[in-house]
Amino acid sequence: MFMVLDLMLGGDLRFHLDRMGTFTEEMVKFYVAEVASGLKYLHSKRIVHRDLKPDNVLLDEKGHAHLTDFNIAVHYREDRPLTAIAGSMAYMAPEVLAKKGYFAGVDWWSLGVMAYECLFGRRPFRAKTNEALQHSIINDRLDFPADWTSHCGNDGKDCLARLMTRDVTQRLGAKESGGPELLQQHPWFKGYNWSTIEAKAAAPPFTPDPKRANFDATHELEELLLEDNPLKHKPRKKPKPGEESKIPDGMDPATARELQIMDEKFTVYDYTKGKLGSSHGLTAGGKSRSQNQLTGSAANLAKSGSKVRDVGGATAATQETALASSFRDVMEGRDEEVILKEVGDGGDKTPASGAPPKA
Repeated sequence: MFMVLDLMLGGDLRFHLDRMGTFTEEMVKFYVAEVASGLKYLHSKRIVHRDLKPDNVLLDEKGHAHLTDFNIAVHYREDRPLTAIAGSMAYMAPEVLAKKGYFAGVDWWSLGVMAYECLFGRRPFRAKTNEALQHSIINDRLDFPADWTSHCGNDGKDCLARLMTRDVTQRLGAKESGGPELLQQHPWFKGYNWSTIEAKAAAPPFTPDPKRANFDATHELEELLLEDNPLKHKPRKKPKPGEESKIPDGMDPATARELQIMDEKFTVYDYTKGKLGSSHGLTAGGKSRSQNQLTGSAANLAKSGSKVRDVGGATAATQETALASSFRDVMEGRDEEVILKEVGDGGDKTPASGAPPKA
């Protein structure tokens, strides 16, 4: 199977935010507009992202913003609220943590948190433990820094506050409050041509430096310098004449032949001979630490074990059918064991143990 992604040479917003400290108001407004356009399209297809944050917004070489990391995105039904506590806790909407059921409106809250962080260099709700952070998101008042006027104007502050409204029926952008069209009409975006924004024809306020690697190179060096036993490719042994086939019983001849060809002809790509930024094991935007994102949903499925628990005695065809069915369940939000939490005020999301409580 070949998976093709758009090449993102500009890095992610987290990389640039760590180096700049804060973004200008024009930068944040532009990124909010482009990400909002992406959310508008996703939600029109009844897909909710659930993990929007600076780490998951990539810039292309021109500076346009793109959404990435759809590990826990799900296709939802309008008559069945989602209930899983999924995402990175600091960016989760209150209704997710309160286990009341939710729809795509949670993405607009996350967009507000992300915009706040990009403007002021810190998140609106912070704590040292999961429990304290959850309580803060659900109960604490949204405050702005004392020097907020040096970062944005009244319209920008109002837009962020309305994105982070706890009542989803009043939250800017949410379908329950009128949809993304109301966000597009907000005074903060006065003068914006949304057709131009959606076509990526507007001039970005920031262009990544094409002469530098817009990613943290330490992620690439970790495996080379810190791993005691880095993964190494071992040449495949060709079966000897008359040697018993390792193809599972019950597999159709065509599939068996394809597997045999792959086993005999497959070669590992040499990452040391490619050009920087295009072949050093990098995903879109040079995010080597995100190489596992492509298999995230499958990995969560395998860890949860909720649908495929024992297929050892089944034929290959039966196993494939079971896995495909379970993967569809995950993507359509029927497998609620895909649950992620974030510890304290930051850090990567990690799988939580056990099944989540049902709303």
